[in-house]
Amino acid sequence: MSKSAVSHLVRELAIRLAPVVRVNGIGPATVVGGSAMFPRGRVAVVADEVRHRVDRRREHGRVARQLARFYASRTLLREPITPELCADAILWLAGEHSGRTSGHIIPVDGGLPKRS
Repeated sequence: MSKSAVSHLVRELAIRLAPVVRVNGIGPATVVGGSAMFPRGRVAVVADEVRHRVDRRREHGRVARQLARFYASRTLLREPITPELCADAILWLAGEHSGRTSGHIIPVDGGLPKRS
């Protein structure tokens, strides 16, 4: 529901603000590293929820990387999505190379085998 709402908002704003302002967004897959969604206590809980075995005694960073690899394994490219990759997409959208793009959500998701 929230993805649909954001997509609709981007499209509506692009229509209303054109031609003065371009409006786009990104649609990232699960970003574990640096995410406020995955603080120390939450990483092991999420790993349990997705039935991915993690050693709770390991340091938080190592467990988070293991969880990121699990999410990456569910994508076509099999690479984790990082905050830096999302920032790169945002910078591209803000720059002149995308100067004729408006009203779109650019996926930064590693290629999902099934769209939700």
